[in-house]
Amino acid sequence: MTNAVQDYFRELETVNRISFEYQRRIHSSLREFAILCGGETEYDVATDATESDVMQYINVLRGRDLCDDTVRSYISFIRGFYSFLIERPDYDCTYNPCTRLYRKLPAGKKQTRRPFKTTMEVAALIKSIMHPRDRCVATLFAKTGIRRGELCGLDLDDVDLDNDVLHIYKHLVDSNGVIQPGRKNGRDVETDIPIDPELHKVLEVYIALRPRTSNPALFLTYDGNRLGGRGVGEALQKWITRHWGNNGNRTAEKITAHWFRAFLTYELSVNGCNPAVITAIRGDRAAKIQDFYTMQVLGFDKIREEYLKAAPVFGL
Repeated sequence: MTNAVQDYFRELETVNRISFEYQRRIHSSLREFAILCGGETEYDVATDATESDVMQYINVLRGRDLCDDTVRSYISFIRGFYSFLIERPDYDCTYNPCTRLYRKLPAGKKQTRRPFKTTMEVAALIKSIMHPRDRCVATLFAKTGIRRGELCGLDLDDVDLDNDVLHIYKHLVDSNGVIQPGRKNGRDVETDIPIDPELHKVLEVYIALRPRTSNPALFLTYDGNRLGGRGVGEALQKWITRHWGNNGNRTAEKITAHWFRAFLTYELSVNGCNPAVITAIRGDRAAKIQDFYTMQVLGFDKIREEYLKAAPVFGL
């Protein structure tokens, strides 16, 4: 099936123009499914896979405590490949093992649950972090809700402490170490996020202590390279485990870099921040047409005003 998978990705790149991140997710899903069916890589996807194989893969995904939409996404990647085989005259495939089960999968009815932590609890975690870089990383996540790849893609020049603005217009793809333009969800736009006094102070201290190097990255490894997503995860895990003990294995129990997006969204919401401003800061796509037009005219001064009145305060 090597040629078929290669042809499939060639078509996705040429016709659909999918992003590298989206392509990576499809690769990952095909690889998992192929291994489940006895293969070794995504290029070993079986042509004779059955509904039972797909059912087994759904059970594996359910075991990770993923929300319904995520499970549907993974199965849709498998379904898309078999649809390609059926429609492409070069391949003798007439059966898609995913079609019937995919139609029956619930869409978005099981909301992902994440552990609840108060502002005081998050403040205590941040204050327990003694390493300046790691404290800055945790504070940046908690104050801005940016994605891990976006944090790793930050350069020193993206931090404007004179005007208290953080510029986000690129992200690091952790699987290949390449900096891609746009935010990690595929939006090829620049987002300016306000820097509040507490984050300003933490950034100022870290930048003053940051090793002098020609590497433009804001966050560096101990040997002077750009800090990657795995390094961020390991650093956070270390401090979270030290402070709170066992960090759990399920999404509903675990504090991760992505958890801070949920934390900040909740804090901004309950503190009365305009929903359009929350969407802008998170870098989300507009869910409704009125949000789409609001985003076009929403000025940074309004974003700053709304954010500063609602941002969590940690007493740093």
